[in-house]
Amino acid sequence: HAKKREAVPGMLIVSVSGPAYPIGFGGGTASSGASSTEEGDQNSVQRADPERENCINRVFQSCVELGNKNPVELVHDQGAGGKSNVDTELAEKTGGVIRLRNVVLSDSSMSDAQIWVCEYQEGYGVLVKPENLAVLQMLCAREGANCEILGEITGNKRIVVYGRNDDEIVNLSLPDVLTDLPRQRRELVRVKHPLKPLALPADLTIARALEMVCRLPSVA
Repeated sequence: HAKKREAVPGMLIVSVSGPAYPIGFGGGTASSGASSTEEGDQNSVQRADPERENCINRVFQSCVELGNKNPVELVHDQGAGGKSNVDTELAEKTGGVIRLRNVVLSDSSMSDAQIWVCEYQEGYGVLVKPENLAVLQMLCAREGANCEILGEITGNKRIVVYGRNDDEIVNLSLPDVLTDLPRQRRELVRVKHPLKPLALPADLTIARALEMVCRLPSVA
């Protein structure tokens, strides 16, 4: 329900969320895969936080109730890929800079990669004009949500990320990774498969077939 506006240089990139947790690492890859394994998915498991989600929803409800004084220019929910997804897409058309040292951590041992990629929930990335920041900070403080000023829109069409020690860890051209990606091509070839038509045993009854089907763990 935020106002539909474009990102422009000078806008602040803000995270409205709870503290960062080292969970959901690689969740975007796992959820997009055709198949998964128990061994490979443990690091990608997400954990919902309904209480935190409710508090953040109250923040945005208050923003909407402000009408034309709504401080939020653009909003993006944090899901697969964590901040690496939400903040990059907020800056997609223009470019931006992110400073991970401003992220509130629940675990001080988290690496820069975990802070940038983990899907700790619940959280949103928003764009706010500097002059409207105080309103959003007040609403977040009232509801108990973090209001982390992570960076700003730059206009250079690059996403640049500085780690906890202020060293540059990401510097990518946004058109190369988001806007101007080439369309994927798929070559389809029709192949005649040597399978024989289904033939049921002559003595198979409906009751016996039902019993066999219900013995399958995936059915029972």
